Amino acid sequence: MLFKKKKLLGLDVGSVSTKLVEVLNEKTGPLITAADEFRTPEQALNEGEIVDIDSTAAFLSETVRRHKWFGRKTVAAVGGLKVFIRQMKIPSMPQKELFTAVDWEAKKLLPFSGEELVKDFVLLGEDELDGKKVLSVLLAAAPKQMVVSYHKLCRKAGLVLAAVDIIPYALLRCFNFLSGTLESRAAPVGLLDIGAQYTHFVIVKGNRVLFSRAISVGGKNITGLFSELAATNREAAERTGVNEEEKANTGEFIPAFLDVGMRAGLEELVKEIRRSLDYYRVQEPGNLPDRVVISGGASVLPGLPDFFSSEMGIEFLPMEVPPESTAVAWNPRLAVATGLALRGVDLGAGWD
Repeated sequence: MLFKKKKLLGLDVGSVSTKLVEVLNEKTGPLITAADEFRTPEQALNEGEIVDIDSTAAFLSETVRRHKWFGRKTVAAVGGLKVFIRQMKIPSMPQKELFTAVDWEAKKLLPFSGEELVKDFVLLGEDELDGKKVLSVLLAAAPKQMVVSYHKLCRKAGLVLAAVDIIPYALLRCFNFLSGTLESRAAPVGLLDIGAQYTHFVIVKGNRVLFSRAISVGGKNITGLFSELAATNREAAERTGVNEEEKANTGEFIPAFLDVGMRAGLEELVKEIRRSLDYYRVQEPGNLPDRVVISGGASVLPGLPDFFSSEMGIEFLPMEVPPESTAVAWNPRLAVATGLALRGVDLGAGWD
């Protein structure tokens, strides 16, 4: 059988910037063939839903035209506090009964009321609990209006929305792609994606998401404080320029302010990561991650991995792409978009 090459586009719409990554699935393995990003129109995103579709589509259409992506199959991601993700265990049963059982359990777990939801789940495998076989299932649900907004955006911009994914699985695919060897996936690993508005903390092992949490602390909290610190010193302000927040988002920092700004701005995030690990420790005793890989827009802050490693007592590493895996410049801001473009590629992970 001839191997059919396939290109897929990953679309990550953030509150500050929108990222796109194109992946070519070749016989020798996936290759990142294109990447781009543009500044998301102000207030275009509200709690994960695209509320200003026209303005966002105008920028997206220009990017699509420039790269000749018209009609390209695209995978987008929903995220934030309104996206519900929960791992649950149900009694072992035949496949035909699974959908009904998951739907029944979902109704008891979902915290939203009076709002239409789009639900999906993935069967993680069979485990043993109190001597009985149970099925481990990862449930995801998002407001229908949020999902529909991505359909409308892609249609206006000339893209074909093939699937709507969740951020934890996009990060899992990206990590499995970049880590390369199966041995590197044998132990639990933390994935920390720091966006402008939200941070997603995920713990994965092999092809499974063991834990996922969206935290309402992001790069805006960190860079906003840095801007205040810079503004208190006229001489530093003259050196750094007037738009300190934008410089902070791209990692262009003045070292004199770095340590103070990071420690104050990241204090809340460190506390929330600790809370997440404490909760996970109760659920999965003896299965703690010994390292955390950082991605997202704020991950470019100089010294961030060392800061987290010192505060948390766990090794924190920046997410990096092997040179042979990409034909274009790549940075950790593109992690979610990359994972979305890898959907369907055989990496041992997928929400397919």
